[in-house]
Formats: sequence, structure tokens, C-alpha cells
Amino acid sequence: MFQWSNKTHKSVTFNRGVADQSLLDLVEAALEKHPHKTFSHLCKEALWQFLGIPEAFQPRPERGSADDDRESAELKRLLENFQQDFWERESSRDEAIESSLDRLSEQLTYLQHQLTHLEGIVERNPESQGLSASAVNSPNPQSPPPIEPKPQPEPVERDPVIDRLSQFLDEF
Repeated sequence: MFQWSNKTHKSVTFNRGVADQSLLDLVEAALEKHPHKTFSHLCKEALWQFLGIPEAFQPRPERGSADDDRESAELKRLLENFQQDFWERESSRDEAIESSLDRLSEQLTYLQHQLTHLEGIVERNPESQGLSASAVNSPNPQSPPPIEPKPQPEPVERDPVIDRLSQFLDEF
């Protein structure tokens, strides 16, 4: 049986053979890609994988403060970009809401003007039972175009006498 010494530092020897030199080149390439790791880290990771130890039992790699600073700066940058995008979206929503409110205000003003105009017609003609279509639909050049009202559902039963009288009222 192999006797393991109590020594905490072990050495790895790479021979001049093609296989060892290829492995050494791959190790150097991996260390260039991950400058925060050392050869010792790579050996330990390989041993953990080779021995089949689950990741839950593997120690967390220690990170240098340079990596923490770099990650912190990246997170700050991402947060600032998110905040900027958020405020741009919110401001465009605010502008759309303000525009809608302005249009509604204009329509309300127009409807109030129309109501005042119609009340004046009714006061001048108290004996009339209805308004002519031309009085209701007459455009005001100073206000926006009228809003089309929703059609009212017609009653199921219609009286023919009222239908004939309504024709006369429309013409009046």
C-alpha cells in the first residue's frame, strides 16, 4: 500500500514527452484564461472531479479582492444601465399619459361647449320636444371634431304613431 506523507506541498513533474508537454501547454492556457486561479487550484479541481466528489462537498474557491472589485464594478454598471432604461420607459409612459389627458381635456371642453349651445337652443324653443339633427351635429370651428356617441339599443316594440311623428320632428 502507498504510504502518504504528512507533507502538505506536493510536486508535479512534467517530462519532455509529447503528452506531458501538451498537458503543460493546456495548463498554461487555462491559467491565462483564469488569472485568479493558480496551478494548485487547477490540480485540486481536477482531483475533486477525478475522485467524483459532489460539488456540495467541494470547498468554495477563494476569490481575490481584484475579482470582487471587477465584479462589483460590473454589477454597478448593469444596475446603472437598468435604472437608465427604467426611467426612460417611465418618462415615455408619463408623456403618453399626459398626452391622453390633454386630449380628454379638449374633448371635455368641446362637450361642455356643445351642451351650453344645446341648452341655449332648448331655452329659446321651450315648446320643442326634440332637437334637429343639424343643431346637434353642427360643428364648432373653434373646437375639435365631435365624438361619435355609442348607438343606443332600440326598443323591441315600436309604436308606428311615434315613428311618424319623429319624422316630422327631425324635419323641424
